[in-house]
Amino acid sequence: MNVPDLTFSEVGPAGAYPDWVRALRGQSGGYVIAEKPRRSGLSAQVVYVGESHSNNLYETLTRHFQQWARRKTWWAKQFGRTDAPGTTYQRGRCLVAVVLAPRELAIDLQWRLIELLSPRDNVIGQVVDDVVPF
Repeated sequence: MNVPDLTFSEVGPAGAYPDWVRALRGQSGGYVIAEKPRRSGLSAQVVYVGESHSNNLYETLTRHFQQWARRKTWWAKQFGRTDAPGTTYQRGRCLVAVVLAPRELAIDLQWRLIELLSPRDNVIGQVVDDVVPF
C-alpha cells in the first residue's frame, strides 16, 4: 500500500467540529495529528498516528481532543509524566491529515505512516524497559 500525500487541516479551537471531520462518521482509515509550532518559522511536529478499522474514524480521531487522561505510573517511569502520552491534544494547536482506506487496510496504513513519520507520542515499535501495562 502506498501512502498518499498528506493534507493537513485545522480541527478548530472548540465547539462543533468542521464539516470535514464530521464527514468521517462511518469511515475507516488512518490519521496523523501534528501540533502547530509555538514560534513562527518552525514546522508542525507530527505527534500521533492512529487508525480505525471498524468504521469509527470520527470517534477514534476526536477522542484525542477530549480532555481526559489515564493516570499510570508506567508512563512516569518511561516518559517522565503520568498521563498517557498521545491521549489528548489541544484542538486549537493541532492540524490533522486523514487517509480513508478500506477496513482491511487501515492497520497496515497506520504502520506505514508510523514508519514514515516517526510520531513523537506513538509507543508502538519503541523499545521500553518494562512490560506495557495493558
